[in-house]
Amino acid sequence: MPIPTIPRIAVTTSGLGLKALKTSGGAYEFTLTHNGGPTQIEWASGARAAAARYALEGIIAAYPTFHYRGMDVRVTPEIVLGEVLNIAEMRKALRTKTIFQVNGTEYQIKAAYDATVAAQIRGMYPDAVILNEDPAYAVAA
Repeated sequence: MPIPTIPRIAVTTSGLGLKALKTSGGAYEFTLTHNGGPTQIEWASGARAAAARYALEGIIAAYPTFHYRGMDVRVTPEIVLGEVLNIAEMRKALRTKTIFQVNGTEYQIKAAYDATVAAQIRGMYPDAVILNEDPAYAVAA
């Protein structure tokens, strides 16, 4: 079963999230810092950062809460931006690896995903969830 997160379509839709939160050079318009306390957001300056903030507000307005482990959780900017970074890191890994979950444990194979690799995984682990097949991680999104 996939790891529960906020509705991932909110941060992968080109009109709402990932593309608006990146600069034309591919860097993000924000930095998340922890420093042992709550997550802090440091925004870049300029019009693109303002557009990214606006996109973030749109995501939060569209998905003000999500259900997780029996609780309704309020969506915060830190949750959304953390999810954006998680998705970006996963997409990068999925370009060269096949990643799947079995009973909540994640496994990686250092081989690009294709039908042959998927068939081998399903042959060994019929209940496997192959993350390369999850539309939320589609590299072209």
